[in-house]
Formats: sequence, C-alpha cells, structure tokens
Amino acid sequence: YKLRIKAILDVNCATVACHDAIFYNSGVILDNYTNSKAAFESKPSLCAIKQEGGCLPMPQGADKLADSLITYIQCWAENGYPE
Repeated sequence: YKLRIKAILDVNCATVACHDAIFYNSGVILDNYTNSKAAFESKPSLCAIKQEGGCLPMPQGADKLADSLITYIQCWAENGYPE
C-alpha cells in the first residue's frame, strides 16, 4: 500500500469532493490504508476502476486509469491488501 497504492488513490480517487474523508461519495473513503482496505473488501471498488459491467465506472468524469495502475491495485487486493 505505502509503496504504490496510496499514491495512486490519492491522485485519482481520494481527491476533494470524491472519496476523501469529507465527501466520501457512495460511502467510500480512500484517504488512508484502513479506509482503502475496507472499501476494496466490502464494495465493488476494483470492478469500478476496471470499469466492468454492472459497476459505476471510476474515476467518475475522468479517463479510465492506466492498465498498469489497475494492475497494481488488483495485485494489492489479490495479495491480501498488504500495508
């Protein structure tokens, strides 16, 4: 998380009026490890950033994240959300 995931989420997701601790759209807060892990464990966050069918595509109103960034997040999730 600390090495890559936090930076990806900070720049693309945990921004003002999106998924920061003040606005937390759709109840998703991605401003720190604990909140990010909880969001990916309990919500379709990975589906959203991969922009798969049945999920609200994220980031909303912006281009899809680069495949390399999605791969980092997917690996983080598949490996048990290491900090």
